[in-house]
Amino acid sequence: MNSDNHKKLLNLVFKLLIFVLLAIFVVWQGVFFLLLLLLLFLVIFTSYHLDWGWYVLVFLSPMINWVISFEDYWYFFQDYPTLLNINAPAVDFWLVLLLSSFIFCLVRKWFQGKKVDIKFPVFGLYLLFLLSAILSIFSIPSGAESIGLKYILRFILLIYFGFIFLGSNIVKDKKILDRSLITLASVGVLASVMGLVSFFLGVGVEVYGIPRSTPFAIGGWIPFGFQHIFLAETITTALPIMLLFWYRAHDKKIKNIWAGLALFSLFIGLMTLSRAAWVTIAFSSILFIFLIRDKINLSEIIKKYVWLSAVVLPIFFYLLYFMSSSWLVTSSTNTRWYLTEIALYLFSTHPIVGNGIGTFLHELNDIEFFWYEIGDLTDAHGILQKIISEQGLLGLITFGLFIGYIVYKLYKKFKINSLSNETGVYSLLGIFLITVPLTFQLFSTQYYTAKMWVPIGLAVVIYLFLYRLKKEKP
Repeated sequence: MNSDNHKKLLNLVFKLLIFVLLAIFVVWQGVFFLLLLLLLFLVIFTSYHLDWGWYVLVFLSPMINWVISFEDYWYFFQDYPTLLNINAPAVDFWLVLLLSSFIFCLVRKWFQGKKVDIKFPVFGLYLLFLLSAILSIFSIPSGAESIGLKYILRFILLIYFGFIFLGSNIVKDKKILDRSLITLASVGVLASVMGLVSFFLGVGVEVYGIPRSTPFAIGGWIPFGFQHIFLAETITTALPIMLLFWYRAHDKKIKNIWAGLALFSLFIGLMTLSRAAWVTIAFSSILFIFLIRDKINLSEIIKKYVWLSAVVLPIFFYLLYFMSSSWLVTSSTNTRWYLTEIALYLFSTHPIVGNGIGTFLHELNDIEFFWYEIGDLTDAHGILQKIISEQGLLGLITFGLFIGYIVYKLYKKFKINSLSNETGVYSLLGIFLITVPLTFQLFSTQYYTAKMWVPIGLAVVIYLFLYRLKKEKP
């Protein structure tokens, strides 16, 4: 037997031995061990295709209402009952898997003697925000500090390393960036289609004869939850991306497709009748006009399209009437005011370092007035209320420095390049990838989720790694 045949035989015997050992472990340990093997295989496979894993993360990021509970899969974990209590959005599970794949990829490269280049973008400023969260733990009553520590691990650290760090180290060229943006835009289109279908299914609430676009379950799959605001969040984030690809498209058909998708999504977004969506769209429009004011003749545009006011204003005033008179809206407004008053009260008790990261719900649980007036516990209704009540002025300042620095750098790049080249166009998009979800979260409770932070991570990628200040052809 020659050496080649000998090696082939040894290789075959080795594979058979591995197969037999795995079979023994599956029989011994059951399906849980098989599940671990599948996860290990997925981690290894994804470590060779980190960009694919990132696209999946981006696609799942707006679907934070798709929650996976281990209790629903008890047959995997029946021998490990403590695991049955684990539940989280699907995007969080995938995030942990992608982080594991990234670490596995780094270790493999290190063993192969390859250069390992790891980026920690704007970590210094985020570290200040993290330190403010750590300092706030000292305000938590003795014995309950674990609440803050768990919150930091579960949200504050995971936000940076899961979305900003991973995005900056995986998205290394324009092709991956564009595919990431298209993926996020496609979820916006999916949300818009669901909103349109809801009109025909009658799942939404009619308000003064106006049907509200509302998400719904598809079998057991609940990607956007059951509240209209979750559709609105996804759509408003996707709209600037659609407009970017519309602006960039040279082919007329492609340009018309992007224009159609943007108008369709805008219509469905408005028809959610979400006040947060309307405010976000209005603010974004004003900000856009302000940023490109040197490139347009605003007075001429107003004269040319003044006739639209005859169509828009009646609808606007009708919806404004709905806002001020609907019991649904009044009830929601009262809840938000109560939560804001409570957040301000908590802020007044510890104005510098706050009452402790992750403690708002626990504080709310002890307020009998809220139980009497509202009943259901809900987190602070707005990111500003959340930060000032839990991290005080120190948290608010450090968060503002972190976000403000990124926006300022993107704005600076946009001012240099304007719309004359891709650097300017992408920098403009980066500004809206931050300001749109952030504006929405001034009125919502999804501020420490992938829905807000994946777009911000993409904005960091745009500035730090792809579009350095340089001259480009128009």
